[in-house]
Amino acid sequence: MKRFLSMLMTLVLLCGCFAMAEVKTFDYKVLEGLDGYSYDKFEKMWSLAGEYRIRAADGYISVALIALGDKESVQGVMLTAGVYKSDGSIYGTIDKIEILADGTIPTVEMTSLGFEDALSPYKVTPADIACVLKGEAFITEHNPFERVITNIKEGTVIGYKYYEFGDDYSSGTMEFAAQINGMGADCMLHILIDGEDGEEIGSVKIGHDSGTVNTVVKAVTGRHAVFFKVTTAYGGWTKTYFENKALFELKSFVFMK
Repeated sequence: MKRFLSMLMTLVLLCGCFAMAEVKTFDYKVLEGLDGYSYDKFEKMWSLAGEYRIRAADGYISVALIALGDKESVQGVMLTAGVYKSDGSIYGTIDKIEILADGTIPTVEMTSLGFEDALSPYKVTPADIACVLKGEAFITEHNPFERVITNIKEGTVIGYKYYEFGDDYSSGTMEFAAQINGMGADCMLHILIDGEDGEEIGSVKIGHDSGTVNTVVKAVTGRHAVFFKVTTAYGGWTKTYFENKALFELKSFVFMK
């Protein structure tokens, strides 16, 4: 802990001095000998990194700082934080926070990216990295191997940002599949891009049973957010009943060309 706090204070002082100095230069060699310091002689860039972990029974919380610069300047400081399982896999979502050399922090959008620049829609997405949950749905853990979005009801909105679908125009359609835990109700899962009111590229019926549901959706290219909306077709007294009933649990999903 002391080591991490020392590094934090060093970075804060560096950024503060750098921001206030009339001549924005400093001697990077003052960092030599510090734990976490390295210098790339080919790129002529230095970096200073440190991490503090809080251990728990089934994982740990990680807070890390990385400062980057050249011989004459601090070019930026990045703060990252995340919650990890014991095997190093991520619990939920994390996002990078950048601290600029002048001490300002640009606005950070909440996404599902973690440390990635883009997600692949053609790899299975675990449901628990959702960055948008509207309605009464929430993420829960059934066991160490299964985290799901549960309490999904009519009107629930679930969102993931951002996917890179590529530039393949060879087909007008692609497949969508999702793993769900059925809860004895029928509903529709609407698949949209770029927002909860964005373009609907397809929908799939969710039935009573657990398993995999599949459908064909419109093919898209480029970078997009993916959103799900849940609706039912119940009427009369059944509509009132199912308005407040959990319909299914979402485990994971994937797109396929």
